[in-house]
Amino acid sequence: MALFLFNGQRSWKAWRNSKKEKAAHITLRRRLETIEGEARILGVMPDGSSQLQFDFSPPTSANSFVCPANVRPRDDDVGPVEIVIEDEEIDMDLLNFQSISIAQAPASLPFHISPANPTSFSSRLLAYKPHLDDFVLLSFLGQGAYGKVYLVSNNETNEVFAMKCMKKADIVKQNVVNYAHHERSVLIAASHPFIVHLRYAFQTPQKLYLILDYIPGGELFSRLNAENFFLESMAVFYSAEIVCALSHLHTQDIIYRDLKPENLMIHSDGHICLTDFGLAKRLDVNGTQTMCGTLAYLAPEVISKKVPYGKPADWWSLGVLLYEMLSGRIPFDSANRNTLQKKIMNQKLSFPKHITNTAKSILKKLLCRDPSARLGSSGDEQVKTHPFFASIKWGELEKKLITPPFIPDLTGPTDTRHFDLDITSRPLHSPTDEKSSFAESFQDHFKGFSFAR
Repeated sequence: MALFLFNGQRSWKAWRNSKKEKAAHITLRRRLETIEGEARILGVMPDGSSQLQFDFSPPTSANSFVCPANVRPRDDDVGPVEIVIEDEEIDMDLLNFQSISIAQAPASLPFHISPANPTSFSSRLLAYKPHLDDFVLLSFLGQGAYGKVYLVSNNETNEVFAMKCMKKADIVKQNVVNYAHHERSVLIAASHPFIVHLRYAFQTPQKLYLILDYIPGGELFSRLNAENFFLESMAVFYSAEIVCALSHLHTQDIIYRDLKPENLMIHSDGHICLTDFGLAKRLDVNGTQTMCGTLAYLAPEVISKKVPYGKPADWWSLGVLLYEMLSGRIPFDSANRNTLQKKIMNQKLSFPKHITNTAKSILKKLLCRDPSARLGSSGDEQVKTHPFFASIKWGELEKKLITPPFIPDLTGPTDTRHFDLDITSRPLHSPTDEKSSFAESFQDHFKGFSFAR
C-alpha cells in the first residue's frame, strides 16, 4: 500500500517560491481537474486538499478491500497531480445514534467556556454521551473524499470545536479502516501541549465523528506564505515545539509520518499544534514498510521500501520542514514524481546564502540519508542538544512559558479569518444532501471506535 500527496503539473518550486502564486496556492490547488480518471481522493485535511492512496496488494482475507485495478499512479512525464473533490454535499445523519465517546477535561483556551467547578464538570463529561444533534454547525473548514471538517459549538456548554466527519462506506471501500482506528487511538494516547486534543469520538450508522479542539490561528503554511520565509529565531521556536511534539509521540512508539506546514496549526496563544493523525501509527519492534505521507517530505528509506523504517523518518521530515521555514522552499524539488524521488534519494543538499552555519549543521544532520546516522536516531536528546536550539529552555517551552513570535489576531472563539475564505464561505446546507446506504455487516469494522475513557 502506498499513500501519497502530489502537486499539480507545476513544480513545488513554482508553488512554494513564487510569492504571487503562494498567496493563491490553496485556492488554485482545489480547482485542479481530474486527469484521465486515474486518480482517487482520500483523506481529510484542514485546507480541503486530499491525499491519494494506491493499494496493489491482493486481499488477505474475505474482509480485505483493495482499490480498483484502474486506480494507479501516473508514470508519464505530465507531472504528478493533486485532485480535490468539489461537491458541496453536507452530511447530517440525524438517525439511530450509536453514541459515545471519549470525554476529556477541557483544555485551557483563551475563549474556553467552563463551569465554576471543574471537578464536577469533568465527572459530568465522563458520563456525557454525545449525539450529532448536540452540535451546531457554524462554518465549513475542510473537505476530502470521505469526510468533512466543520467548526461547531456544543448546544449545552457553548464550547467551540472542530468536528471531523468520515463516511464509513468510503473508509471500507478504500481499505483505510485501520487508518481511522489508528487516528482515534493515537489522539487518545497523545496528550501534549503541542498536539491537538481529542474531546469525543462517536459514530452513527453512516459516519465516524471526531470532536477536536478548534485551532483558530490557521496553518503554519499560511504564516509561511505571509512571511515568505522565517527569521532563524522564529524557525528555532516553531521547530523546537515540533521537536517536543514528535518526542512525545516517539516515547509512546508512535510515528507521525506526515509532517508538513499544512498539518501544523497555530493556536490562539501563538503556540504550535500538530494535527491530522490519519497516517500516524504505533510501531512494533519490526518497524513498518508502508510508503505513505507527502512525497516531498518523505525520508529516503520510506521511498526505497528496501527495509522497514521507524522514528528517524520523522526527523528527516523535520529537516525538510525546517529547510522550508528558513529558505521558503523545499530542499528537493521536481514537478515529476519519479524525478522528485530520485532527487530525495541522491541529490546533494545546497543552501541559500543567508542560511547560517549552525542552521546548515542541523539541516545536514537531519537530512542524512542513513537513518541510523541521522540526528535523532538515538533519541530526541540528540536533536534538543544541537547548537541550533541553544537558546531554548525546553522545560519552559513545554509549559508554554516562552512568548511565541506571532500571536494571531482573533475577535472571539468562532473567528475563522486565518483560514481560507474560499473554504469557510461555502454553504453549510445543500439540497443534494442524501443519506448513503451502508451494509449492516460492515458495522463490525468500527466496533470500539466509540467509547468512554
